[in-house]
Amino acid sequence: MEQAHYSQQELCWIVPLEKYSTVLNDAKIGKIIPGSTIKIEEIPDFVLNAFSNKQQSIPNFFNTININNNFHTFKTINNSNNDNKNNIGDKNVAKLMEERIPKNLLSKLMRFQYLGVREAILKNGRVFLCDEMGLGKTIEALAICSYYRSDWPCLIICPSSLRLTWSSEIQKWLNIEEEYIQVIFTAKDIIRPSSQIVIINYDLVSRGNMIEQIQKAKFNVIVADESHYLKNKDAKRTKIICPFIKNSKYALLLTGTPALSRPIELYTQLNALIPRTISSPVQFGKRYCDAKETKFGWDFTGSSNLSELRLLLEKTVMIRRLKKDVLLELPPKIRQRIIIDIPKRKLKPLENLLKESREIGKLLNKCKYISEKELNGLDMKSKSKLVQLYLESSKVKLQPVTEYIAELYNNSDKKFIVFAHHQHLIQGIATFVEDKLKAKYIKIDGSTKNSIRQDLCDTFQQDSQVRIAVLAITAAGVGLTLNKADIVVFTELFWNPAQLLQGEDRAHRIGREGSVDVKYLYADGTIDEIQWPLLQRKLDVVGATIDGKNDIISMASATKDVTRIYPNFLIKI
Repeated sequence: MEQAHYSQQELCWIVPLEKYSTVLNDAKIGKIIPGSTIKIEEIPDFVLNAFSNKQQSIPNFFNTININNNFHTFKTINNSNNDNKNNIGDKNVAKLMEERIPKNLLSKLMRFQYLGVREAILKNGRVFLCDEMGLGKTIEALAICSYYRSDWPCLIICPSSLRLTWSSEIQKWLNIEEEYIQVIFTAKDIIRPSSQIVIINYDLVSRGNMIEQIQKAKFNVIVADESHYLKNKDAKRTKIICPFIKNSKYALLLTGTPALSRPIELYTQLNALIPRTISSPVQFGKRYCDAKETKFGWDFTGSSNLSELRLLLEKTVMIRRLKKDVLLELPPKIRQRIIIDIPKRKLKPLENLLKESREIGKLLNKCKYISEKELNGLDMKSKSKLVQLYLESSKVKLQPVTEYIAELYNNSDKKFIVFAHHQHLIQGIATFVEDKLKAKYIKIDGSTKNSIRQDLCDTFQQDSQVRIAVLAITAAGVGLTLNKADIVVFTELFWNPAQLLQGEDRAHRIGREGSVDVKYLYADGTIDEIQWPLLQRKLDVVGATIDGKNDIISMASATKDVTRIYPNFLIKI
């Protein structure tokens, strides 16, 4: 076959994408493998159309045709040199960036950030900005928004805890007077006609007459920060916000975790950005979610053609860089699993719960994904056992956790973050730090007002005497910069690895110097035995979808165990 070659790595034949129709027709009439019975799975039109679109760059790409018997597989590869970025005119874009983006902002962009902004412009200002947590998506988004300033007003939708952070960053970088920046705090607020940038949280968009106000304001530039908030197609906020994104001239969706649970959760965001390319959820689900039709409707909980999905995203809207891709500009993280020792007498009450929960864990282990839906799908008795075991495990962890914190505090002068999930553990740690260690600290959990969170972060960042930050995993996972911390400690695990990674990235952010040490406190005889392997598997799938390769939270203890015994805990390194 002309221009075809066999790939030992892929174990298939590779042919140029422009030869797809020829190969497909030859396969149908039996010319490729004479005398063989083969199954043909055609590439959907929406995929072919996306990759033949000359308006955007075309990456090197292979896609399964799935023409196979036991020995043969053929794939297509796009070797087209029609990279239209050069045709658009990089020099013109660079010149316009200098003219439209404030010098103080443009000069502060790191090289990879500058390239990200340029790529967004070359993608016509509708992008899925998925840089890994801590790479500075906010400053990139502001640069892109500034480029399109003549098309303002601009609407920024974000979690409520980030509204003031966005306002502060806008004032810092975009040279806009505060009076032209409006933060919406309540559903009764009125959008001022003079506002150039309006900042609102996701939940407020659907309240009061805010929908009508947003429609009337005619925002041509929309930013959705932490856009995975829009992953549920049935959620009210998704149904309201996505049409605004579709109808805007320019749209930026920002998330560091674009595949939190399953590929179908990308659909709503992609449909909002490129509705002509990604239109039908069933079509998308069949191709990328291993869709199965049941008597209850379509099941989109699976995954399929993940490499193709990643390349399709890169081709159309996605910009994603990992920390390891910009290693020279960002420091690495060093993870450790700390084995804490809990007396058997304290674990005794957990034995029956753990035994029963292990059987539940085996069922969950068969799922490709472990998300809140899978947990909610358990029968009430099973779910109740997991919840109870999770709670009781946190109780027996309190003493060894506080002892480990004391060890860190008393034997170093470093700042560190301590994460927990259950309120009694959060409060127990805070009380211990205050009463026993007599140490200055900050605490942020679900009860902490959004209006003071940034002040608390500033205190931690600026006051050398404040060395400890006690944070709730779910309340402080996004938007907070605490990069003065050298150590991050997780006293509990969590069902979703994305929450843990976001927690790590409170410290591992642009501006810090040196590596970040991440400590996961693990206890045998607790729910950790169930959560840890499930988290590793789920992170593996999330990494495969977006980054094209597996990315598991690896522990130093996986290769070498050196045990130091302290009262009530062991350190494995």
